[in-house]
Amino acid sequence: MIICADDFGLSSAVNKAILRLVDIKRLSAVSCIVTADSAVSEFGELRAISVGIDLGLHLTLTDALPLSSPPINSGLVDGQGRFLSFKKILMSAYAGRLNSDALVAEIKLQIDAFARHFGRHPDFIDGHQHIQQMPIIRDFLLKTVLSEYRNSKVYIRSSGLPWRWYSQNLLRFRPLYSIPNLSIQIAGLRLKSLLNKMGISTNRYLLGFHPVKPKFNFKDIFQAYLRMNPERSDIFFCHPGFVSDATRLRDQLVEFRLDVFNFLQSSASVDLLQEKGVCINKMAYQGRD
Repeated sequence: MIICADDFGLSSAVNKAILRLVDIKRLSAVSCIVTADSAVSEFGELRAISVGIDLGLHLTLTDALPLSSPPINSGLVDGQGRFLSFKKILMSAYAGRLNSDALVAEIKLQIDAFARHFGRHPDFIDGHQHIQQMPIIRDFLLKTVLSEYRNSKVYIRSSGLPWRWYSQNLLRFRPLYSIPNLSIQIAGLRLKSLLNKMGISTNRYLLGFHPVKPKFNFKDIFQAYLRMNPERSDIFFCHPGFVSDATRLRDQLVEFRLDVFNFLQSSASVDLLQEKGVCINKMAYQGRD
């Protein structure tokens, strides 16, 4: 399966943890935020050690400063020109209040910013808080990929879990995971349908969801998802990081990130993968390795 660390670019503390895990080959994909100006120099460090892993764009349309200048009436930003909260963006998306021109402009600028940092287009695109799956956003993201970036063989991450596994593991043993996880899966079904129709590659299942403040340690979460016997096109997404004051101010996951890092860098994670017969790989679509 693919093990993907999200949020590279969020802060130096997050970046350094991900760089360490890439260096010791515990990750096979990294998803990058390009809207923040913090620790931009570390993009070069990631590029230098990224041979054999997928590098993707973590499309960000919430709680950050945009790269473009969307008008206030675009449904994307507040009066200070900052992206709206996830809840407000979600409401705008489902109400059809997002301006398509402003949305496409921001998507293109974020893809172009990724290309400047890494010297190529992203291997994949996903979204901060799964924003790539929302109505209107998903439609114009896919149109942008088809019109300008198809030759880069980009794949789009989508949510989805087998219902039988979901009911046996989440509904029965971890009910706190079930309702928000199910909402993500439902949004992913429509995206996956569109991707298949348009001939754009995607993953089979998306593993790793947990509440913002989980009552289990990361090892338990990792083990729970391994019970479904993941395959090469399944993605396990996670959020490793070190703790810093700067990250604590911006990130609800900050304390849990250290637990994720500690487990992934430990020999226990390697032993568990070997026990389950699971190898770490990057995506294998459209002639990719």
